[in-house]
Amino acid sequence: MKKRGFTLLEMIVVMGIIAFIISVATPYFAKSIKKSKAMADVISARNIAAAIQEAILDGKSIDETTVWSRIENISFLSNYIENFSLLKPKMNNSYDFYYKYEQNKLFIGAGSEGNITTLYPDADIQNYK
Repeated sequence: MKKRGFTLLEMIVVMGIIAFIISVATPYFAKSIKKSKAMADVISARNIAAAIQEAILDGKSIDETTVWSRIENISFLSNYIENFSLLKPKMNNSYDFYYKYEQNKLFIGAGSEGNITTLYPDADIQNYK
């Protein structure tokens, strides 16, 4: 009677193939996770911009500023965005959303003080880390 089963060599070969596939696929998954977080922040920036524009249409005023200011400085924005206090960029826990409003043009960005990447109106995803 012959015993059925895999030899040790066959098992090692299969494990080697699986390890190779994992080592090739892991960097692609990491890149897609990072890209997904960046796109989530771009969508959040668009939502913030839409809320600010809606508030302006409702008669609220926003101060013109040529420097980046934190979104939290716009007091009425919590009326237009649900769970506003929980709104944080996904890319990095230490990042915040910022805005600039100059010459009737609104810019939304994310980052840390002094290192802010514009996400609205034109997202600069390549430099957003």
